[in-house]
Amino acid sequence: MKYLLMLLGLLVSGMQAQAQSLSPRVLASSGSSVVSGNTYLAFTVGETAIATQSLPTITLGQGFHQGVLFTTAVETPGLEAWVLRVFPNPTAQSLWVQFTPPEGFTGPLSAVIWDNSGKVVREKFQVNNDASIDVGGLPDGSYHLQLTAPGGENAAVRFIKINP
Repeated sequence: MKYLLMLLGLLVSGMQAQAQSLSPRVLASSGSSVVSGNTYLAFTVGETAIATQSLPTITLGQGFHQGVLFTTAVETPGLEAWVLRVFPNPTAQSLWVQFTPPEGFTGPLSAVIWDNSGKVVREKFQVNNDASIDVGGLPDGSYHLQLTAPGGENAAVRFIKINP
């Protein structure tokens, strides 16, 4: 009798369940629809931008608003003019640094060595032109040597430390 009542309950509840609707529905924070003659256009903010269609008087984009785009170049001053050389790469013991400083520059560069995870493995130290950096105590792996001039110009060089 218990099973018969459960079966009857399932049948009744199954008849009241509704199937999924096939009408298109979208939950979005904003959007609109436009009807013109036999053409219907519906859009929502947040759809993935796929393409943009342009005519002389109108631009139709799919997704986010595509207004006027301004691009500003940001230049990071570097040591490109210094003709920087770091060798040998890979290295087992010593890393040599050579550079051609601009006229009037007399001081050393500030240097830091980072591993690939961004951890500083050698704190700030000074590097003169045609100088050697001892990296023999570092574990094998890939590292970045960042050199910075007193004026803020900088450059990073990737090097690989290997076993001798």
